[in-house]
Amino acid sequence: MLLPSMRFAEKWASYIEELQEVEAGLLSGIMTADALRFLTLHLPLSTHKRLLNIGAGDGTEALCLHQLGYDVTAIVLGEKNEKHARTLCGDKVRIVVCDMHDLDFPVGSFDSVYMNQTFEHSFAPFIFLLELFAVLREGGRIWMSMPKFLEWDDPLAAVAPDINLIGPHHPNMLCPNLFRQYFAKTGFNILYGGEDKNINRDNNYLLERQSLEDVNLRKEVRRALKRRLHTGGYE
Repeated sequence: MLLPSMRFAEKWASYIEELQEVEAGLLSGIMTADALRFLTLHLPLSTHKRLLNIGAGDGTEALCLHQLGYDVTAIVLGEKNEKHARTLCGDKVRIVVCDMHDLDFPVGSFDSVYMNQTFEHSFAPFIFLLELFAVLREGGRIWMSMPKFLEWDDPLAAVAPDINLIGPHHPNMLCPNLFRQYFAKTGFNILYGGEDKNINRDNNYLLERQSLEDVNLRKEVRRALKRRLHTGGYE
């Protein structure tokens, strides 16, 4: 099955509830000057103005993106974040409370997606990427930043063994090669990928959405994605 069954949801309701409570803690996005320059260079306003900010926390990040000139829709989680984001952003940013695995927007609604320290929180990254494929227009781009993955023999791993935080907070801290396979198999070209200390100390990726015809998907996934594109859901 592509999506969890009701039985699964009932069995793990307490875990999901706790996870959402943790993820809904009041957060502020941090955008360095170098990150902003990179963003505006690769998500130019002339072609990528309609921007979806996923994991917008308390709205600080979304407001910053608005001030750069983007037409921002920001996804937040939790009452504290929603209240703070609406107060901070006013009517400058559209604030939406929803699950990032179930993006309730029309197909092709956005030119770009910005995610800072968000992707690693997805408990179903393949589904999440297919949702992003659906709400982005063809040629739309994703800019994401996530914590650096440490191999088990990395000297830093011995000092800070929990830095990858594989667990309830970062359930999909995969190695970079697996991330790249996920991106390729859900219809995204990698325009840029890797650690860039000029931007931050994390792994950064710039992805571009292909056309459905160009995506090398398994036939059952292609059928599901076609239904998502034509009906707005997976049936």
